[in-house]
Amino acid sequence: MFFINAFKGNNKFLTYLLGTILIIIITQIIGILPLIITLLVQTINSGSVDLSSLSEVSKITSSQNLNLLLMLFPFVLGFITYFIIIKYLHHKKIKDVITERPKFDIKRFIISFSVWGGLTLISLFFSVSSNNSSLVWNFQPQEFFVLLAIGLLILPMQTSFEEFLFRSYFMQGFAVTTKTRWAPLLVTSIVFGLLHSANPEVQEFGFLTAMPTYIIMGLVLGLTVVMDGGLEIALGLHYANNLFSSLLYTSDTSTLQTPALFLDTKPEMSPFESVGILIYSIIFILICKRIFKWKDWGKIFRKIEIDK
Repeated sequence: MFFINAFKGNNKFLTYLLGTILIIIITQIIGILPLIITLLVQTINSGSVDLSSLSEVSKITSSQNLNLLLMLFPFVLGFITYFIIIKYLHHKKIKDVITERPKFDIKRFIISFSVWGGLTLISLFFSVSSNNSSLVWNFQPQEFFVLLAIGLLILPMQTSFEEFLFRSYFMQGFAVTTKTRWAPLLVTSIVFGLLHSANPEVQEFGFLTAMPTYIIMGLVLGLTVVMDGGLEIALGLHYANNLFSSLLYTSDTSTLQTPALFLDTKPEMSPFESVGILIYSIIFILICKRIFKWKDWGKIFRKIEIDK
């Protein structure tokens, strides 16, 4: 039903194109105004400005929490813009672009969040207990609790916006065009990965080393939507991934450089990182398969049939 719902409302190609352009303008032009203002203030105070800071928002000020807010602000605007576009441009019900169920299933979100959060904690435990671990305790009470507030109040808008954009807007849009599920799953997962190519990890460790982890995550997130008929599980997974990552560990190469509990003094990444993410992803999918009783895996490759 989730992909059948995609055919409701205004689904013209130009409408999707206009919606995408509006989202880009709102997030990438209007959304960086606070960053520009921050740079102007620095210019007034110091008499010079380093425009290269635009590409390193995570280091633009001396406050990691302020830098994080500057990074998250465009996503907050995107989060609001998405619902306006869905309602007034596509003339769709909000529920139809989020879930096939009568209403948002909060239990699915909580289960997904808990499972991925648990896997993240297990991974951290092994990292900390390793003899070769480069993680050091970095607890700064005042900064950490501000970070926690940001993580609970603002970060959900960032992760939700990315899910709404990729696993709802783009997946449903491609489903309308191709009348398939596998094509939207594959295309959006690759695009999701490629749009993270400017992240510090990719720049530091190399495209071929870091990029597979993002594409794998895109595939897992998309697969949950295809199999479960809604965004609840993807929203829980994505939020758990970003929340725990921002709260638990950080490094000079992290996308989210925060006053986390642990600081990685010698961050490294090898191709085996992708294998680890793949293993955790398979475990996550198997747990979801059992809990939510996913059985019809063949629908991934079947054409979407619309009742006339």
